[in-house]
Amino acid sequence: TIKQRGKDHKMFDDWAHVVVTLDTSDDGKTTKYTMYMNGASANDNTNLFYWDSPFKVYPTNYLWVNHSDDGGKTWSLPTLANVKFASEQTFLVAPGTGLVVEKPDGTKRIMFTGYEFTGGDRNSWVIYSDDGGLTWNRGAKCSGWSSESTITQVGEKIYIFTRHGVCYYISDDYGETFSEPISSGIDYNSNCMIHAITYSKKINGKDAIILSAPSNTGSRSHGKLFVGLVQNDGTISWEYEYVVDNS
Repeated sequence: TIKQRGKDHKMFDDWAHVVVTLDTSDDGKTTKYTMYMNGASANDNTNLFYWDSPFKVYPTNYLWVNHSDDGGKTWSLPTLANVKFASEQTFLVAPGTGLVVEKPDGTKRIMFTGYEFTGGDRNSWVIYSDDGGLTWNRGAKCSGWSSESTITQVGEKIYIFTRHGVCYYISDDYGETFSEPISSGIDYNSNCMIHAITYSKKINGKDAIILSAPSNTGSRSHGKLFVGLVQNDGTISWEYEYVVDNS
């Protein structure tokens, strides 16, 4: 129960009983936030995240997850992925492509990356779900300074390439933990978002990872593709380079 403060945008004269309900669908994947004042719906179209809601959520960042069952034609209502730590100023989603991987036990894991920003970039993490997106967890953070990141899979290993530091990390447990940073040994500007994919074919009999990044170490220019071959110990030997844009 709350009392209106101030005269601007006054919604009621004295005291009001406010109830916020979280209506979750049978499959647990969609949630709608509805507010009732004094037993009546405050606004049929209002939830706490709408700009015109009489009440709003605490001003921090929230991670919404939507899903589509028809190839992106329509999308579900959002659900909240409760992965932000209270000590963090913000937890941001890295713009790299996510993955759906099948673990040895047959479980499918949805994975994507995020990072902490608390007074500046801190560390990258992998966010993952083993139940089709109903619940979400965070793996251990990358030990080095990192932020925006991209992940790719080779066999049972997950590779993460991050902004800050010309290096990569390897996970042997599908993103729950990562190795110490491994120097890439190539020159590119790491002060921006980069991207990596696993090539669909083997090169010289080995799995290949293609990394795209600006090769000008002082600016975000001179795009280049770096082709790395995965060695028996999981490290990457960068063998080929292709110029994408010299400007």
